[in-house]
Order: sequence, then C-alpha cells, then structure tokens
Amino acid sequence: MEEKKISWFELYPKNKQPELKEIDEYIANPLWGELKEHIEENYNSAPESGYSRCSGAPGWNLKYKKGGKALCTIYPDDGFFTCLISVSPAMEQAFEGLYPTFSEHIRELYDATQPSKMGRWLMIKVTNENILNDAKTLLKLRTMKKSS
Repeated sequence: MEEKKISWFELYPKNKQPELKEIDEYIANPLWGELKEHIEENYNSAPESGYSRCSGAPGWNLKYKKGGKALCTIYPDDGFFTCLISVSPAMEQAFEGLYPTFSEHIRELYDATQPSKMGRWLMIKVTNENILNDAKTLLKLRTMKKSS
C-alpha cells in the first residue's frame, strides 16, 4: 500500500512558517531552482513569504515583486510548483501576439481562464522545461513598459 504524503497545507499550517530550504526540499524539482535563479538574476527580486487562506491554494507561498509590482506567486507542491502569473489588460495584446509560441498547456490555461478587469490569473503547474520557459516569457511581459 502506497504511503500518502502529507499535503503542504497540513505540513505547514498558519502557525508554522517554513524556511526557504524547507520549501526547496518539499518541491524537490530542479525547475524550481532554475526559476528562482532566473528571477533573482533578471529582476533582482527576493521572495516574500505569505500565508493564503484561498480555498484554491491554501497555505504558505512565495511572492516575487519588481518595483512594488507583483511578478508572480509560487505555491509549493509535492515534486513541482504552481506559479501564479497575472496577464493584465495592459499585457493582453503582447500576450496574444506571442500566443502561438506558448505551449499547449499555457494556451489551454489562458483560454479556460475567465478575464476580469484585473486580467487573467494563470495558475501554471510547472512540470517541465517548456512550461518553465513560458513562465519566464510571461514574467518578461509583466515587466515590459507599455508603449503608447
């Protein structure tokens, strides 16, 4: 019988904030290290730990910001992670221009996500290099200045 692994939410309840090392160990995926390095080198951003009661992704997460603007939020999971990136209305034209270049996973996620006046909130399960590269592209779009 297979042993059930304790969920992130159960392992680290609100009163037990994990250290970055513990987050790394739980995710246990080299794609996570690659994304952390990419964000640090390209956006000079360090993660800020926060606790979410959101029913969709409860528990401790990591937020990355650049100049006070949200880049992404990372939700740890067993062997992978979810990267929340918002495609704001200001980004939509650039995103749609790149739409054919994104993986099928990102295109399907975008199409299935309802737009709001704040944009589309993409909960990207980063499970392979292609999806990681798409997330990096989306981060770049988030930091581009809107041209008039």
